Amino acid sequence: MQAFLFLLTAAAFFGLIFKQAFFKLNNISIKLLGILFGVKIIFIFVHHYLFYKYGVNPDTYAMLRDTQSIWNFIFDDFKLAIDIFFGIYDSHQQPIEVTNLEVWNNYDTMYNDTRTLIRANVLLLVFTQGYYLVQCLWYSFFSFAGSIALYKTIAGVCAINDANKSKIIFAACCAWPSFLFWTSACFKETFLVAVAGFFIFSCYQYYQSRSFTKGIIALILLLLLFTIKIYYVLLLIPVLLVFILLSNARTIKMGQLLSIFVLGFVIFCFINYFVFDVVTFMYNKRINFENMARDSHAISLIKAPQFEPDLFSFLIHAPQALFNIICMPLNFSTPVFGLLSLENIFLLATIIFLILNFKWNKSYAMLSICILCFAILSLLIIGYTTPVLGAMVRYKAPFIPFVLMFFALHFSSTKKAE
Repeated sequence: MQAFLFLLTAAAFFGLIFKQAFFKLNNISIKLLGILFGVKIIFIFVHHYLFYKYGVNPDTYAMLRDTQSIWNFIFDDFKLAIDIFFGIYDSHQQPIEVTNLEVWNNYDTMYNDTRTLIRANVLLLVFTQGYYLVQCLWYSFFSFAGSIALYKTIAGVCAINDANKSKIIFAACCAWPSFLFWTSACFKETFLVAVAGFFIFSCYQYYQSRSFTKGIIALILLLLLFTIKIYYVLLLIPVLLVFILLSNARTIKMGQLLSIFVLGFVIFCFINYFVFDVVTFMYNKRINFENMARDSHAISLIKAPQFEPDLFSFLIHAPQALFNIICMPLNFSTPVFGLLSLENIFLLATIIFLILNFKWNKSYAMLSICILCFAILSLLIIGYTTPVLGAMVRYKAPFIPFVLMFFALHFSSTKKAE
């Protein structure tokens, strides 16, 4: 039954890709989109094989077990199912059925964002019937559509008509290998790419049309994004505001950029000291992650930046955090680490190639600076707080397209600035 449902769902998604106007892109062959989605389908089976081969029991399976439990409550105790789904029960006197759930009761130091995915899984059960591979297929399609939405936004903002430039930016947005791989299973990162891509696209559509409907859609997606990755929104919103405010400026001077960076740093310091202690929060998050990794005997444990809960220590460890997230792993001790290391080497080689063919284009100045700032700050947060390579390579996957997009926007065979 799972095989039949998987094939039927895959055929429906391919039909949407080849028939829907949303997937019709200038200068990008529709066949290429079909091939990329086919690659993501292959990666679904690769994920499944690796998890069984190496005996890994990721949170995605636990989430699906919790999903099935909540789904069963609908038929056994409908009121309880509704209470759990909307979280309206008393957390201090929660029913025993809730206590027995696995990752539903995993609390982060601030917010348990796993519950959003479980709720999404419950809604999808109508179409997936609880089959893991079919569930992954839906997630994979959502993330694929989200990456297309991101590309359409970048192409629209930049008014790109050049075929070669379009293909390079499309490759950066949608076709990086690890991005395709890590967004082909039931991970938070997969859902994040889908929601973030459509949120950014909705903001662009609202900015173009001032449509009330588009504004409401963007607001709903923003609220959903908050429940998936809070830090993503807290970084994305200021970057979007800066871009909107300065997008009409004909030239951006270095002094203006420095003023924006200094103002941003001052605001961060004010928030850290008087509103919410961000540095201590990230310090505790790293310590908790390290303790959990040691307790579970994680084989890919590495030394994360050992910063103390003070701002100076936090800042001087930034280079190590950035190095870890961009360059790690670089070892070939196992076949999996070997593949990840080759991919990292390929990423570094690609960035070097793009740098060698870099030509600053003033037309894309503000957009590319905002993209790079968002990518670096996001990667720094992951590098600061993640001491496990297996988690790190998955967490950073949604942000690799932003790094590549910065260079892709200024790619040229000549180096004279326009």
